[in-house]
Amino acid sequence: MSLLTKIRDLFSRPKPEWRTREEYFAWKERSGSQPRDQRPQTLRIQTRESWTAIDFETANSQPYSACALGIALVERRQICESKSWLIRPPSLRFNKGNIAVHGITAADVETAPTFLDLWPKLSAILASGPLLAHNAGFDLKVLAALLEHYELSFPPAKCYCTLEIARKAWPSLPNHRLSTVAAHLGVDLNHHEAESDARASAEIAILAAQQAGETTLQALSQRLGTRTWTISEQEA
Repeated sequence: MSLLTKIRDLFSRPKPEWRTREEYFAWKERSGSQPRDQRPQTLRIQTRESWTAIDFETANSQPYSACALGIALVERRQICESKSWLIRPPSLRFNKGNIAVHGITAADVETAPTFLDLWPKLSAILASGPLLAHNAGFDLKVLAALLEHYELSFPPAKCYCTLEIARKAWPSLPNHRLSTVAAHLGVDLNHHEAESDARASAEIAILAAQQAGETTLQALSQRLGTRTWTISEQEA
């Protein structure tokens, strides 16, 4: 290996990350770049957080009648992936009002996987970090009903609501519907298409965090004074 290659390799190595002051000091001590008596007394650590925005569409008034799910995965305040699935609900009874909202019919999901079929994949995704939704009470009610219907277990997860976040971050808007907030922020939205709704919710949280100067949903929620939701109950 040439000297130039070694130098390039050295500078291309990822910089070390420290989650605690103790880890920082231990690294500095190993590197020999700073004597112990010259350690800084305070150290600001930037926490990097992942979260998952979700959006359910339902076939009828039953919360377990999910017919579509969209997700948007966020890493370091950027959407890194998004996806949606059509879901065959336990009953193929679709209300006309629901169809008018999202355009999904019984014929569209007749051969789609059930939520139970998707669960092995979804459980890993949903457990990867805090959840996020616009009007989180609705989406968490659907998720809880699905878990109960199919007798599935899921560890307690925190969830944050971009409807509440938007009300605090942009109080002067005429309303805080997803379409209104997205239009105000210049966020692309095909409303009631599950993946698009999930992406828009994620973008709203990202922009609110940037505006507030926060890097995590928990810190953003604390700064704005919004609630932390859970799957098993409406609010924590």
